[in-house]
Amino acid sequence: MNIASFDIETGPNPDIKFDSSYVKLGNLVDQEKIDAKIEAARNGFDDMKPLHASTGVILLVCIKHKGRYEDLAGKEDFILDIAWKRLTKLRDEGAPLCGHNIMKFDLPFMLKRSWLLGVNFPHWVYNRRYGRWDEIFFDTMLQWELGNRQGYIGLSDLDKKLGGPGVEGGKGFHELAAKDPKAAIEYCHRDLDAVERISARLLGWDLKR
Repeated sequence: MNIASFDIETGPNPDIKFDSSYVKLGNLVDQEKIDAKIEAARNGFDDMKPLHASTGVILLVCIKHKGRYEDLAGKEDFILDIAWKRLTKLRDEGAPLCGHNIMKFDLPFMLKRSWLLGVNFPHWVYNRRYGRWDEIFFDTMLQWELGNRQGYIGLSDLDKKLGGPGVEGGKGFHELAAKDPKAAIEYCHRDLDAVERISARLLGWDLKR
């Protein structure tokens, strides 16, 4: 089956530090309340860092094609360079490049990190004239929502709706990757398997062919 699924996993950029001077304290004068508000802002900042290209980094890119996984880890510029080359090769082979929420998260994150790091990227990825991603990309979330860009369904929920087992949540991936890299890669593989199952169903393909 000529479906390629891919997924990125991100973590916080250690070079981006929390700046308490940006916390709006309003009329607070009680030091305990001030400290509590700053601490809440710090925690929120740390939680959000992996979700934005300006404050996060790519830790892992996983690609699955014809039953084989490729895991790209290490220096971020290396990850991006190889990932773009692999996706280009798969595109040339005519494989739909499938992922969940890739047009709102994975692809913008990859492209912005490439800009920030000065990594060359293939110009077919994004059509600047029309402001859209290449038609080879197949976003399972967007496809399920039938073009409703305000709609959202998680990968696990969609997999379960279509008869799959679902997948575990990805919050705290960077902590798992630091503690158990093998488990982190296996987690990413399960996401790819789910994307493949969903893509085959939505494309009307037979997984066995």
